[in-house]
Amino acid sequence: MKTKSIYFLFGVFASAFLKSLFMAVTYPSKSDYILFHSEGKPHLFFIFLGTLLLLDALVIWFILRPKAIGFWLALASIAVSKLEEFTALQIALRNNDLIKQLFIEQREARGRPMDDNALRMTDVLFSPTGLYAGFFLMLAGSLLVLLVLWRNRDYFFKSYIWR
Repeated sequence: MKTKSIYFLFGVFASAFLKSLFMAVTYPSKSDYILFHSEGKPHLFFIFLGTLLLLDALVIWFILRPKAIGFWLALASIAVSKLEEFTALQIALRNNDLIKQLFIEQREARGRPMDDNALRMTDVLFSPTGLYAGFFLMLAGSLLVLLVLWRNRDYFFKSYIWR
């Protein structure tokens, strides 16, 4: 069981790292960047992105070579990720029309036209209730990762000293 949960943690942090790396390469077209830029805070986007890239890369390293600091870096990565998501949520709540427009543009760019049902769905998804629901779903996923991380803390603390 331990091996599967370590693979799970590796997958979670590897996918987060790859997502951040992809975002670093394609940031001008990403809605997160556009949201932060709309508030005049593109530097915040890059601070979050750089921090998460570094933390996730280090967590991956310390999953492969377990040390106590890997556990703490994983906690820090999850915390920074939630802080970034909460900050983006606050910006999205202030710029509701912008996020709807970004969604519509991205959908149409993939060849999926906006019919009446899609427009109603957009209004529901990007309402304050929909945005909060999405945030709390992501928070629930993070709580699952925290639970798995906590249950496997001894994997990182094999000798209780900094190695």
